[in-house]
Amino acid sequence: MGKLNVAGNLYLITTDDKKSFPYSNSLFVDDGDKALVDTGAQSAQLKKIASESNIGFLINSHYHIDHVRGNWIFPNATLWAPTQDALAINSYDKFLEMTGFKSNPELTKYFEKMKADFFDKRQNVKVKYRFRDDHEFDLGDTTLRVVHAPGHTPGHSCFFESKNKFLFSTDVDLTSFGPWYGNVASEIDDFIDSIERLQRLKPRIVASGHSGPFEGRDKIDLLFEKYIDIIYQREEKILAWLRTEKTLEDLLGKGIVYRKLGQPVNVFRFFEHIMLEKHLRRLVELGDIEQLDNKKYKAVP
Repeated sequence: MGKLNVAGNLYLITTDDKKSFPYSNSLFVDDGDKALVDTGAQSAQLKKIASESNIGFLINSHYHIDHVRGNWIFPNATLWAPTQDALAINSYDKFLEMTGFKSNPELTKYFEKMKADFFDKRQNVKVKYRFRDDHEFDLGDTTLRVVHAPGHTPGHSCFFESKNKFLFSTDVDLTSFGPWYGNVASEIDDFIDSIERLQRLKPRIVASGHSGPFEGRDKIDLLFEKYIDIIYQREEKILAWLRTEKTLEDLLGKGIVYRKLGQPVNVFRFFEHIMLEKHLRRLVELGDIEQLDNKKYKAVP
């Protein structure tokens, strides 16, 4: 099992392939009270933790499948989740609504195949308590403070341990792909604000759901800067394409978000469509592009 001590009583549980859906890193707090943040590690890893430690606090950072998939392994734990995302963890119908899949019959059918593994299996573990920004989990010598960081999802939260200045940044993941806001409930401006807020914490150590750990303030500052800059790079690409009139559909598959659409293509195309739609709306509001009557967009000279 990939179990790495990152600071104090904090352990990062890494998967064999940290970047592959539907997996993500988990954070294990081995203190007087045992806690696990996110259950995206592989089932064998989570079962080992469950057999060796009495997990009292089970904490979900947000509603995405790769962060809640293993909740069912801890039926005796008390599940906590962000107020804004709790319903999408408890309800398959709400999950479909907040992702945007509910309006797309093809994708609803696709995710129906996954429902048994990702929802039905964890029906015995529901969110019992909801938390908001600045909530503190006092676990003994370790205190985790919730840092609400919306944008990825409305309730997306990170966790800061001030004694060691350790930040678990969950899906502000500092990867080279950059910020992901491919659900209808995602927001670019919120994501930008969240990245800047996390950077202002000046963490000494950062681990995320899909990368890290990283150490050193200078290195971490640079990672945050590169990460947020990917949003603006995407917009520069959009502006370059819109030197001539284009529809949103004309921009799909042009490498603005995904260098290459993954499999299944219809799912990644859906995500890219949402992300481009959010960029176009933002650029219109900023006055950088205009929306024409023929559903096309054009950069403002």
